[in-house]
Amino acid sequence: MAYPTGWRRQAGPGGPGNVDFMDPVSGSFLRVGSVRQANTSAIVDWQRNEAGFVRSVQDYRRVRLASSDGGDGTNQADWEFTYRRSDGVMVHVLNRGAIRNGHGYALYWHTREDLWLQDQPLLRQLFETFRPGP
Repeated sequence: MAYPTGWRRQAGPGGPGNVDFMDPVSGSFLRVGSVRQANTSAIVDWQRNEAGFVRSVQDYRRVRLASSDGGDGTNQADWEFTYRRSDGVMVHVLNRGAIRNGHGYALYWHTREDLWLQDQPLLRQLFETFRPGP
């Protein structure tokens, strides 16, 4: 995956399968997660996760939760939402789940709501250059 020079790469929370790529200036980040054995449906996973997530954050608003075309035999779904962090800042997230050959991947883009539109070219670059394993 191609990410900007100057960004920090670090272990993400939740175990050894998560890596964060973070912009040290804005605090925006992309968390890439993977599991060896995934469930069979990315959208069903997001629907299950949403039910618990809604109760754990303030001012949650779903933007969309839908299957998306992963191509190349990938079962994919996008979960886009906003919520208010504990510090009062509204954030916008696109969480893309992908299942390929039984392996699961999550691309979790997290940025402030006021940066969402300007970050779209960067978001596309990050997501388009990600390559799941075989």
